[in-house]
Amino acid sequence: QDNPTNGSLSVNISGGTPPFDFNWSNGDTTSTVSNLPTGQYDVTITDANGCEDEATSYLFLPGCISGIIWDDENRDACQSAGELNFEGYTLELEGTDIWGNTISQATSSSSGGYLFEALPPGQYQLHLIVQGGLTLSLPNSCTNDQTDSDFDPTTRTYDFTLLDGECKSDVDAGLYDPCLNVLTPGSICCDQTICGPGNVPDPILESAPATGAGGPLEYMWLKGVPMGPSGSIIYLPIPNSNSPNYAPGALYETTYFARCVRAIGCESWLETSIVKITVDDVAVASISAPFNTCVDEIATFSTPDMGPGATYSWDFGILATPSQASTPSVDVVWGQVGYMTVNLTVSNQGCTSNDSRLMVVTDLPLFCAPPLPGPNEKPDQSASFKPQEFFLFPNPVDNQLNIRWNKANESPITFSIYSLDGVKLIEAKSPGNTFDYQMTTSDLPAGMYILNIQEKGYESHNLKIIKQ
Repeated sequence: QDNPTNGSLSVNISGGTPPFDFNWSNGDTTSTVSNLPTGQYDVTITDANGCEDEATSYLFLPGCISGIIWDDENRDACQSAGELNFEGYTLELEGTDIWGNTISQATSSSSGGYLFEALPPGQYQLHLIVQGGLTLSLPNSCTNDQTDSDFDPTTRTYDFTLLDGECKSDVDAGLYDPCLNVLTPGSICCDQTICGPGNVPDPILESAPATGAGGPLEYMWLKGVPMGPSGSIIYLPIPNSNSPNYAPGALYETTYFARCVRAIGCESWLETSIVKITVDDVAVASISAPFNTCVDEIATFSTPDMGPGATYSWDFGILATPSQASTPSVDVVWGQVGYMTVNLTVSNQGCTSNDSRLMVVTDLPLFCAPPLPGPNEKPDQSASFKPQEFFLFPNPVDNQLNIRWNKANESPITFSIYSLDGVKLIEAKSPGNTFDYQMTTSDLPAGMYILNIQEKGYESHNLKIIKQ
């Protein structure tokens, strides 16, 4: 009911023999009774044969209880600006209404909080299931009851009496990390621009320290570069970067950095704002070449043409013909197998850019012999493969190599990982009609490998991967 004096109840009957007599606990004798106050009502129904049945109903103004579960980052037991609500926390409501009936409900918190509604008056206990080792903030620590925490930190419960039609909308819970983690991550500085690929930027320095920790700190730096067809920035941890400052070393593309910090022993990290290091194109040394070549086979190396005034210095090693060159594009031949390092320096307008490439020169049939057609196939002279349509990340890889491509494949694609001496170590096939695939590489020792990609209707292609 929505008014304490205008409730109504009706009896619905199935079976029996009419006519029926009605005997209500308030003295009424009709099938419908109106203008009732809140309370318990019993009715006895008797049919023409003297058969009886009984029913009980309860009229009450529906009550409710609601609140929020929030991240009490500064541990002051009051929700401050910027402290966000938790989602997915389970709350269990147990109780007994004023007529002795057991009430049991459960719900989950959302970004907007939680809500139990349509509750009868009675005695209740609300229990919060706390996750992730967090601790409840102390209750009633604010002068504003709308922003304080109300649950008992020991029992994780809140006991209350709900009157007829009463709604409690301020039963909140603050949660914090008990390990006394940092409250602010500090800051790092500053954005930079280097004139071309292969140059070394200045170190990224701490401009303000992290605050609030109850013990020693540990750091983890993140490095982000555009990945995949969409060019979205994907951040990956930088190994062995436990320091308040970080020296990136030579960069070859515009790269983004952030520093994460936490107190040692805590689970959650706090992250600084992003520092962007822009790699300009005043001078660009960017070697374009196949990953591998065959003995006595021409391999074309190229770098962007920087226009008049730019100089190019290639070094292919003494086993190559030519061993050195000074033009943007060069055809090179090696006469024996081996791992050849190619170095390039480009200078333009006072800027110098460097790049290097490890070249695998082989005579293995896997890479140097053309594939033979099947018994019912003819060589497809029009087949082509565009390596820029496939994207590998992360590379260097640890436990899983992600492979993405621009358009869905109609037939399965075969991915094979070979050692540099031609031994097949892993083979996997992606299903048709997909855009990506993940290969498990956890069992590979650290080193360099060849990823061979074979797709029906296209030439086989090899890409280099590094296992760290």
